[in-house]
Amino acid sequence: MNYDNLGKEIIDLVGGENNISSLEHCATRLRFVLKDTDQADNSKINELPKVLQVVEQGGQFQIVIGNDVANVYDAIVKNYSIGQTYAKEENESGKRNIINIIFSYISGTFSPLLPALAGSGMLKELVKY
Repeated sequence: MNYDNLGKEIIDLVGGENNISSLEHCATRLRFVLKDTDQADNSKINELPKVLQVVEQGGQFQIVIGNDVANVYDAIVKNYSIGQTYAKEENESGKRNIINIIFSYISGTFSPLLPALAGSGMLKELVKY
């Protein structure tokens, strides 16, 4: 599989390098923050090899690739100068969605606490017996 070609096709179909504010990846998805989501061609992206699905969620344009996501991400970062952290640019309306801001704040606040909460729940169950 030529990941450089796949990365180029993905970048072209999301509206080009200038339409991308930031790019990250998780275990299975490329997570784009696009300046204009209308420029992305979902149906053509879904037809690409290795692309399983396109999801728009939480202000992100996510392309589900699966286990090869790190290879595709590396090819994109190698060939393009795309910011890997959220840009401080605002979307085209000039304001960020208030709901996304609230959920980002809440999830950012509780993320460091999740291991402690999970551990205390397990400990509570073990002490029961």
